[in-house]
Amino acid sequence: DQISESLVKRYYFLSEKPEYNFGLIDSKKLGAVFSLNPQFNSLFTGIVGFSRNSRLQFMGEVNMHFENLMKNAESLDLYWEKIDSSSQVIKAGSFFPHPFGLDMGLDLKYHYEIFNGLFTKNENRLMLHTFIPFFNSFKVGFTRGKTNVTQKGDSSGYQVSSYKAFSISSQNDSRNNRVLPYDGKMINITLDGGIDRKDFYINSHIESIFFYNLRNQLFMKFQWLMRGLYFYNSRIPKSRYLIYGGATTLRGYQENTFLSTQYQIYTMELLYHKISIFQLGCFVDYSSTNIIPFNNYKIGYGLGMTQMHENYIIKLEYALSNLDFKEGKIHIKWIGHF
Repeated sequence: DQISESLVKRYYFLSEKPEYNFGLIDSKKLGAVFSLNPQFNSLFTGIVGFSRNSRLQFMGEVNMHFENLMKNAESLDLYWEKIDSSSQVIKAGSFFPHPFGLDMGLDLKYHYEIFNGLFTKNENRLMLHTFIPFFNSFKVGFTRGKTNVTQKGDSSGYQVSSYKAFSISSQNDSRNNRVLPYDGKMINITLDGGIDRKDFYINSHIESIFFYNLRNQLFMKFQWLMRGLYFYNSRIPKSRYLIYGGATTLRGYQENTFLSTQYQIYTMELLYHKISIFQLGCFVDYSSTNIIPFNNYKIGYGLGMTQMHENYIIKLEYALSNLDFKEGKIHIKWIGHF
C-alpha cells in the first residue's frame, strides 16, 4: 500500500492506487507486476467575465493544457488573460517527469505580465522534481525575474527591479478529479529566497484545499490561500507587490483590483454533486491583508452552477461584493477535454 500511495502522490496522471503482486521468478529472484491506469487529460479552458458598474466591463481568459503528446507523460501549458488594453498576462510551462530517462523530473515556467500600463514583469522558473516521503511531490530550483516600469509607472512611484532566488516546493494532492474535484485534499507550499538588487527577500505561497462529504451528494469545500513578500533591509518595490482579485482569487471584485505585500483568502463553498453530471454551489470568499484576518478584510459571495457533458463542462458563477445586485459579476467558464 505504501508503494501504491507514493506512486499516486508522485505522478499527476495517477488518481487511483496501482494494483501489484509480488512473486518468485526463480529460487533467487523476487519479481513484481504493477497494473496502472493512467488518466491523461488535455483541456481547453475559456473564461469570460463581465460586470456593470459605471459601464459594462469585460475580461477574458484562455488556458490550453496538453498531456502525454510525446508519449512521455509530459504536460504543456499555455495561458493568456486580458483584462483591458493596458493589463495582460501570458504564461507558459512544461513538465517532464523523467527527461532522457533520468529519475528526476524537470519543470519549466515562464511568466510575462503588464499591469495597468504601469510596469511589465518577466519571470523564469526552473525546478527539478522528485518524490520524498513526508514532502511528497518535491521540487527545488532557481527563479529569475525582472520588472520594467513605464513613464507613467515611474511618475507613480514604481521602480525597476531585478531578482534571483532559490526555490523549493512541496505538494500533496489526493483529489479525486483534477478537472472538477469534490473529494480529497490538496496542499501546495512554495518558498523563494534570494536577492532583489542588493536586498535579501522571501516570497511565500501556500494553498490548501479540503473537501468533506456532509451527506449523500452534499459536499463542503474549504480553501486557504496565503501569499507573502518580505524584504529584509528595505521597502518592497511597488512593482513587486502581489496582485489579486477576480475570478481566480476574490470573486465579486474586478480582476487584479488589489495590490499588497501580503494577503490571505479563505473560501467556504457548499457543493451539491448529482450523479457526476450536475453541480450546484454557493460560496463565500473572505480576504485580508493582515496576519490577523479580522482587520482590513473584504468579502465576496455568490452562486454557481456546473453542467458536465462527455466532452465539455460549462460553469456559470454570479458573484457579489456588496448588497447591490446591479454590481454583480458573471463568469462563464467552458472546459473542453480531448
